[in-house]
Amino acid sequence: MTLYEIASQYKDALDNIQIDEDGCVIGAEELEALGGQLDDKLEACALAVKNLEADAFALGVEAQSLIARKNQKQKKADYLRDYIKSMMIIAQRGDFESPKVRLSFRKSESVTADVDRLPEAYIRTKTTFEADKTALKKALKAGEVIEGAMLVEDKKLQIK
Repeated sequence: MTLYEIASQYKDALDNIQIDEDGCVIGAEELEALGGQLDDKLEACALAVKNLEADAFALGVEAQSLIARKNQKQKKADYLRDYIKSMMIIAQRGDFESPKVRLSFRKSESVTADVDRLPEAYIRTKTTFEADKTALKKALKAGEVIEGAMLVEDKKLQIK
């Protein structure tokens, strides 16, 4: 039986509990049986969540390690590329070719600019807008009504 089915039957059993004239609970046996099944399913699902979160954390750590290694390799490759370029320029070599590799230069153009010294016509302004959620939350909790914002209360499940 799935967790959904057990929870649904548990709710139905709760709704159907009755108390007779003597104060005895009718239907408590079914509720207790379902409660044990529900507890087992909840525990199994929570343990699965913990395992998945641990795997996700480990993958995140590994991803950071791989990114660091990638960056290190790229920096070394960039250094060697610049070193080869400077040695070819010093030696006044145009192209180099071997059975395994071919080196050549191609012309390229780029612009470097000091924004503080440029005329206004050559400056582009970028503007971004984002909500200050901390200030909004404080104002909403203080009772202010702000169009376009509302305080949403949610329940966060903690698994430890």
